[in-house]
Amino acid sequence: MTIKRIQSSNAGAVAELMSILKPEWLDFEGANQQLQDVQLLATLVG
Repeated sequence: MTIKRIQSSNAGAVAELMSILKPEWLDFEGANQQLQDVQLLATLVG
């Protein structure tokens, strides 16, 4: 398994994957905002 950091350059692709895997939780815009906002990301990760 390869673990990669989520950065601004790949956050869009990660957000798209999140919205495809769990569309009932997040749409692309919501996921993208959550990944780009440090405070929201801290909440997501724990």
